Amino acid sequence: MLILSFLLPFLSLVLINPLGASRGWIWTEPKVWAVAVWVAFTWLSLLYPLLKQQVNLGPLKRFALLYGLFLLAGLLSVWLSPFPLRAFLGQSTMGDGWNYWLAVGALALGNSLLLAIQPRLFRAQLLGVIAGGMVMAIAVLPQMFNWTLDYTATMGQTFPGNEPLLSTIFRGQMPIGLTSHRGHAGLVLACVSVLLVAARLTGLLRPKIALPLLFTAGLALWCTYTRGPYLAFFAGLTPLVFLHRSWRAWGQVAWVILASYGAFLGLGHFAELNRDFQPPGLNEGFASGRLRLWSLAWEGIKARPLVGWGFDGFGLAFPYVADFTHLEAGYLKSTSKPTHITEVSDYAFEYKDINDQTHTGVLATNKAHNLLLDGLLSVGVLGFVPYLLAFGALLQLTLRGPAAALGAVGIAYLVYTLTWFESAQFSHLAWWALSAGAGLALAQKVGGDYVPQGLQPNRATRRHQHHLDPSGSPHP
Repeated sequence: MLILSFLLPFLSLVLINPLGASRGWIWTEPKVWAVAVWVAFTWLSLLYPLLKQQVNLGPLKRFALLYGLFLLAGLLSVWLSPFPLRAFLGQSTMGDGWNYWLAVGALALGNSLLLAIQPRLFRAQLLGVIAGGMVMAIAVLPQMFNWTLDYTATMGQTFPGNEPLLSTIFRGQMPIGLTSHRGHAGLVLACVSVLLVAARLTGLLRPKIALPLLFTAGLALWCTYTRGPYLAFFAGLTPLVFLHRSWRAWGQVAWVILASYGAFLGLGHFAELNRDFQPPGLNEGFASGRLRLWSLAWEGIKARPLVGWGFDGFGLAFPYVADFTHLEAGYLKSTSKPTHITEVSDYAFEYKDINDQTHTGVLATNKAHNLLLDGLLSVGVLGFVPYLLAFGALLQLTLRGPAAALGAVGIAYLVYTLTWFESAQFSHLAWWALSAGAGLALAQKVGGDYVPQGLQPNRATRRHQHHLDPSGSPHP
């Protein structure tokens, strides 16, 4: 059980299919299957305790109800979508269709229940996630020196003109690590870096282990050249400052972060992917290239405010709300303007013009690059409000428990999605962290053999201890 508790979280972050014929089949589907096996393992492990009524679902009923409402609203969005199959499955590279969110909900609920009765499994899960982050970092660093290293069967081969690779990855999307975009790899590295800081602050990992790993993950994070993950990392550190005030430990963390950034600057002088990097700027990072997407997203939301368009709704709404007369005219492969949309695929759409002739257009993107807009576009108010409340319910349980530091991963994820989006390549990482925190908060006993060393309640959570320990006895 411990081996699978390590292996499945690890594979859900790094598994790829080098022989895949598309981005989805190379980088997304293998991770989704790993999540599916993880869900099956979790609920099989819960089968006996459920039959013996050893599992207390009560504290998680609010989460289960809210997440169930989100899934039901998602089905309604799919049913009413102009293209139901596309709305159900989502875009293939994103992979976050209804089936993926069903698996995420099952994982979050099941893992919370499992860790509530077997909290010792948490350490194996945590080490699996950290190991996945380290493999991601090791995959990123060589790509700084050779951008054609995509780790697929066609590695190094490009289309005529030297770009993109046969896997359809462009130079500007590198370094991708074991994902399909540097922004995705950056989010994984940001969350793992936050976990490593938390592990150092709580004593879950010894400094001589946590700090070198943090240096490696931090260096790879800087190498992604992506502001969203940078901001997510620092946002994740913010709650840790209030939860753990060991200035000696924070001093070590600060020095390691600075050292990793210095190494990154030095590496940039030799790396092939040196982009004349500039420090993150809020104006460019939060607005560049996205304001038009947000404007179009708002038009799509106004058209279907309650139920949305279906999962990955921006791609579904784009052909209906784009200004093909002026601003988005370049997305049409013909001068004829659409009068009727007949099909929407992963990257393109077909339409008929006024003469009933069929033409093809290109989708600008499948995401609005903002969690609020993407959520409302996909499942409308009826689905997105329960989704946010379900996320908040797990976050609240986590912050009340002995592993409150795991809530920092949820905060980092939310900040990241302000200018990025959710994807099956990494979204389950945030939900795992919150489910683990909630599960440890619901554990029948705290301390000693029941909670991994280093996760005993700290000053910020000690006031909630009477909720966690039926004996009411104090812990050091």
